[in-house]
Amino acid sequence: MEKNVQSPGEPVRSTDLIERGSPLSIRRQSKLLGIAHSRVYALQKGESDKDLKLMRVLNEFHIEDPSAGLRRMRSYLKRRGHGTFARSRIQRLMRLMGIEAAYPRKRTTIPMGLPRFMYLFAVLDWLSRKVIAWELSNTLETDFCICEFKKAVIETGTVPEIFNTDQGCQFTANDWINCLKDEYKVRITIDGKGRCVSVDAR
Repeated sequence: MEKNVQSPGEPVRSTDLIERGSPLSIRRQSKLLGIAHSRVYALQKGESDKDLKLMRVLNEFHIEDPSAGLRRMRSYLKRRGHGTFARSRIQRLMRLMGIEAAYPRKRTTIPMGLPRFMYLFAVLDWLSRKVIAWELSNTLETDFCICEFKKAVIETGTVPEIFNTDQGCQFTANDWINCLKDEYKVRITIDGKGRCVSVDAR
């Protein structure tokens, strides 16, 4: 098999370090190397121009709706005028790009060997996917969640317009709702049970 040989003194591009046959997805390798995965896709050899264009569109859809799986991706393509594509083709490109639908997993707590659990509260910026603040607690009290929310506001210097949570008892408590809605004027949304679509809190 022919390999690209680096000439002496020729600078190595970070994209040249991507291994297509690696167990790690292209998205994961790109993140570890600190480069944009969309740039890697564009430089991948062996993919047609049509597939490269389709991969860019799929990437845009994934950023817009991380919960979209294979079926919804095909629906988006058809509804937005990109055409109808075979299931196997979209599935192959999504696997190549490391795209996977985000959905609630079965286990959200981890037993510690004792008859109690640890609970993780994290504040994430949905656009950048950055964890702004986080804390662990061995109780389901609301206070530590409020504390971390306020810490995130201080860290970023901004108050979010919308804050989304699951249906945990911390996030339906009066203290939490009063803090966000009354003190910070934040719109609260809560995930629907067993699905990714959110609804407004009371």
